[in-house]
This record gives sequence, structure tokens and C-alpha cells, in this order.
Amino acid sequence: MMDRFNFYDIYGDVLPGTLLLGIFWLPFGLTTMSLPSSELSSTLLLLVLAYIAGHLMQMVALMVAPIMVLDTKDKKRTRSSVILDQDNTVFSNDFKKRLGKLIENAFDLKIMGAEEEAILDRETAFYQARSYLLLVKNAGYVEQYEGLYALMRGFAFAFFVGCAYLVGWGFSFHWSVNWVGEAAWLTLAASIAGALVATWFTFQYESRRRPNEKVERDLLEEKKKSSYKWVGICMLFFMAGLGYFLGTWKPAPARIEFFLWAAIPLGLISGFRCLHAYLEWAEKFAEAVWRDFSASYKPDPPTPPADPHGGAHTHEAGGAGSHVHADAPKAAPAPEHGGSHGGHSHGHVRRQGRLRALCSALPDPALLNKTVGHPGDVVGHRSRQALGGDLHLVVRW
Repeated sequence: MMDRFNFYDIYGDVLPGTLLLGIFWLPFGLTTMSLPSSELSSTLLLLVLAYIAGHLMQMVALMVAPIMVLDTKDKKRTRSSVILDQDNTVFSNDFKKRLGKLIENAFDLKIMGAEEEAILDRETAFYQARSYLLLVKNAGYVEQYEGLYALMRGFAFAFFVGCAYLVGWGFSFHWSVNWVGEAAWLTLAASIAGALVATWFTFQYESRRRPNEKVERDLLEEKKKSSYKWVGICMLFFMAGLGYFLGTWKPAPARIEFFLWAAIPLGLISGFRCLHAYLEWAEKFAEAVWRDFSASYKPDPPTPPADPHGGAHTHEAGGAGSHVHADAPKAAPAPEHGGSHGGHSHGHVRRQGRLRALCSALPDPALLNKTVGHPGDVVGHRSRQALGGDLHLVVRW
């Protein structure tokens, strides 16, 4: 498990969970005027609790936080799709045209244009481009932006949940008022019941098979998000009731009431600022995936055309072309079904693949005009079929 524990777990779960636990501890800390225990066992326990709290928070925040933006037609779409629209100025038109050609070459998807199919293919192409960057180990900025927007989203919801908790603590100083205690009990009971009902609907929506029709998929997603929103609302009311009962269970000095009420608007402001930062980092994440893929992806070179006289011409380098000489020593034709020459040609093809990989990895190889052929190779008649479709350059470095 520790091998899979990465920076996203720290940014997205541990740090927001630690902030939430810090807000929970604030009234107790102001009461005792002491810091949390620094013992190793207590620290490890707090880290585990922080990870669990942050993970549960992110489950709700992932569905509640706005991930869609409105396009010029007032339709909700992902940021990665909107920034590729013709009238969007995040990327230049030349860049978008080049990116569209690279995506079509790599994944056989057409993402440029205002057609519905092109817009739908953008989401698929986006995730494939991100997977490609991870595969070639060129996703440094992408992972950093992804971690930062997850961090800001987690911080925003930690501040909101913490403020609801502090509101309950604030009312606990007025427990002697008759209706306050009754309202707290009612809030706690209603929030628990509401959370259970909303969670049941969430489970029902999550367990349904994804519909094939886009309209039905969008409707199911809206129902799912609505159920998560109700879970989040019930969570806020539950935290308020929990704060009230903790405040009455361990009464705090009256002098800290002002600090708790003052911390609430500060927490709300911080939460909205983090939510705004989340939106900014989410857009930077989408930009980074498209930009880094455009810089990293290298299309395969075109297959050299076959020489009708038996040679396979290759691309020129530095004005000097390399080719298979027509007067190369002839060898016996390869058997039609396997045989020793067929096995030799397969090994030659494998060597060509390794050679091509080395050529693409090293800059400016010196090309030699050299006859390609060894005893047993088939050069000339049927050379394309025997050698896998073409002949390649012999290089030195």
C-alpha cells in the first residue's frame, strides 16, 4: 500500500484532513491553551484519521465542486473541451490545428470542429493524452497541477465543514436558552436521517449501468450529483449539531466565544478563496495536458516507398540518400511458408525495430550510403514481403 501512496494522496487527502482536524481541535486548544501531543503514536493516529477524513471529504467534494463550465451556447462542458473551441483564446488557432492533427494521428480521434461527435471525442482524447504523458514520464507539471487543484478543493470543503462545526460551538455558550438545545437535537437527528436517505439514493445511482444514450447519461449524472449535494448539506448540519454537543459536554471559558465567532467568517472567506483557486488550477491542469502532449508526442516516420527494381529508398539526410543498391548480391528466394530464410528475416525485422527506436532516441545520426544485405537475406524480388515491408538505414553514432 505504501508503494501506491503518492503525492496526490498527501495533497488531496492528508493535508485537507489535517486542516479539518485542526479546526476541530481549535476550541479545545483555546480552552486548555496547549498544543496537541507530539508523541509518535499520537502523530501516527492523527495522520490516519486525517487521511480518512480527507478521503471522505473528497468523495463528496468531487461530485459537489463545480467541474463544468458554460460555453458560448450556455451548455455545461469540461474545461478541457471548452478551451479547444474556435472562439476560445487560451490557445492559438495554429496550436489547436496542430494538436488536432497529433490527436488524430495518435488516437484516431477528430477533436477539432463544432460537431457534436468532435466535442464528445475531446474528453476521451484528453484522458488518453494524460495516460500517454504518464507512460513517457513527462507528466511533471500535469501531476503538480492536478495535486494543487485537489488540495484547494479539499481545503475549501475543510473550511466549510469546520465553520459549521464552530457555529455549533458558538451556540453551545447559550445552552441555557430553551429552544437552543431542542434545535440542536432536531438538527442532529434530521441530518443523520437525511444523510442516510441521500446515501441510499447515491448507492442506487452508482450501481446503475451507464446508459448508452447521452441524454440518459446526463440525467443519471445530474441525479447522482444531486444526491451527493444532499449528503454534503446533511454533513454540514451534522457538524453544527456535533459542535454544539461537544461544547456542552466540555464547557469552554466564555472568553473564547468571541474568538470562535470571529474564526467563522475568516474560515468562510478562506473557503471561497480556496474554491476560486481550485477552479484556476483545474483549468491550468487541462491546459498542461494538451500543451505537454503536443510537445511530447512524436508521430511515427512514414514508411519509405519500395523501389520497383528491388531496392527500398529511404529519406535523405544532409542531402545524401541511402538506398539498397540494385547490384547487391542476390540470394535464393525465401520459401513461401516459413523455412530457415523466413526465420532469419523475422530476426532481421526485430533488429530493424530496435534500430528504429535507437535512431529516434539519439540526435542527428550520421547516415551511410551503404549496401544493405547479408548472406541469407532476400534482397530484390519479394524483399518487402520477406523483410516485413521495407528496409531501413544502417547508422553509426
